[in-house]
Amino acid sequence: MKMSRAVIVLLLATSPNLGAQVTPEGPRAGAWGAEVGFDASSPDLAAAVLRFRNDRSAWLLGFGTRVEYRDPPAAPRTMTSMNARLGLRSFRSPGSAVRPTVGAGLVGSVVRASGGVPYAWSAGVYGELGVSRFFGENFAVGMSSDVHLRHSDQQGQSDSVLRFTFDVVRLVATVVF
Repeated sequence: MKMSRAVIVLLLATSPNLGAQVTPEGPRAGAWGAEVGFDASSPDLAAAVLRFRNDRSAWLLGFGTRVEYRDPPAAPRTMTSMNARLGLRSFRSPGSAVRPTVGAGLVGSVVRASGGVPYAWSAGVYGELGVSRFFGENFAVGMSSDVHLRHSDQQGQSDSVLRFTFDVVRLVATVVF
């Protein structure tokens, strides 16, 4: 329910008639940005640094982490995962407050667990589609969906796995400086 409220608020905020400003919307070439993301379907903590090449695109370097504690009676364990992504994000409709986004790049992760569960890793590519609502040059809120194609391997297993995953909606806040 909280996620649907957040999506409704974000859709209202992306209305082009709200917060009309005279200044150009969005970042300028050479600007840096910091982004935090929230995904309601998983407890990941994600952040990224953006380096804007121009008003239409930015390099992205992102990191995420998750710590999960499971307490079954036989074998309690803690799982820790770290992931990273490097890619290019394109912001469509330059100068507009509402900017559709498209991105692609490389992604990788490492998982370590206690309680006898082995180490695992994955690497692959990702693509993203979304929309951002810029409030001047320095702040934006948005949402995006990711698609991942990853090759995974787990220590002690003879087979590696090719996985295709889809993240439904991630809410994002970006500060440009």
